[in-house]
Amino acid sequence: MVIKFLIDEQINVRVAPELRAKGLEAVSVHELGLGNQSYKDAPLLELATSRGETILTLDKDFPRLHAEWMEIGKNHCGIFYGETSKYQRTGAIGILVNFCVEWAQLIGDDDEILKQFVYNQIEYIREL
Repeated sequence: MVIKFLIDEQINVRVAPELRAKGLEAVSVHELGLGNQSYKDAPLLELATSRGETILTLDKDFPRLHAEWMEIGKNHCGIFYGETSKYQRTGAIGILVNFCVEWAQLIGDDDEILKQFVYNQIEYIREL
């Protein structure tokens, strides 16, 4: 098993193809035909979980949603979250791609590392 990404709609549409160019599995909400449709956060996390994907998002509601899910014992495949203002600026595509690539390299194909350090976790995006 390897980490796979679902890219939320407020992230530049070039991130998913950039991740795929680096050999990672990634798809954007836009590529799934769900962009610009005000798709709600909980159903989006449900979708990512059903597809076995870690969600990459800048949506400020995801830390709260993560806490709610953990409180009721609901599982997800991980959330990589960054502040909107910081990661929608020029140059942010590279930061987001590098962050995901670094995580993918750390995890490799080790199911146990993925389950322990990504699944049911929220990881705050930072420049590595």
